[in-house]
Amino acid sequence: MWDEIIKTVGGMGLAVWLVRSVIKLYLSKDLEGHKARLRTESEKELEQLRASLHKVAYEHEVRFSRLHDKRALVVAEIYSRMVEAHLAVARLVALLESTDEPKREEKHEIAAKQINQFRLCLEKNRIYLSEGLCGEIEDLSTELAVLATELQLEFGTPRYRQTWAESFKSFREKLPPIRKLLEQEFRKILGVHARTEQDGTSEVSQSSSDHRAIT
Repeated sequence: MWDEIIKTVGGMGLAVWLVRSVIKLYLSKDLEGHKARLRTESEKELEQLRASLHKVAYEHEVRFSRLHDKRALVVAEIYSRMVEAHLAVARLVALLESTDEPKREEKHEIAAKQINQFRLCLEKNRIYLSEGLCGEIEDLSTELAVLATELQLEFGTPRYRQTWAESFKSFREKLPPIRKLLEQEFRKILGVHARTEQDGTSEVSQSSSDHRAIT
């Protein structure tokens, strides 16, 4: 009797062990499969994230490049207007005149027109420039306008010659530093400032070397 019980219990224990082994094997395989699925999904999501980041970086680069191109065009236009206004006032206040130049009245009209176009160009494009740079450009346009206006107001009066001479002196003393500063700022925007400085340094060094060689 006990032998039968022992055999029966032993058989049940073996069956339980087999069932447990099968379950463990199944769970082990299922766990490995789950890990593999998680790994695959993670790699897929990571690849999608990389693609998204690359797309964002590319779009940002394109926008930045287009903005830089636009600012370069704006700087070129403003600088061109600045030079035209500067030259118009320079011709207006110049003490020496040739016979083939326009009459004084026409010079006043040309100067006023060029200054207005210079100012309008700045107002239309100031969003692309810093407030500080816009202020410096406005300072130059104001100086040009003051010189041209003061001279125009005295046109035909006894004081015109004196005002003419004073305007010429003020033009030569005040405007070159302002224009030079603006040109430096424009070069910074265009990305040529550093190269210009390096070129200037190399030229100075070369000049110094030549001087030492001569002496």
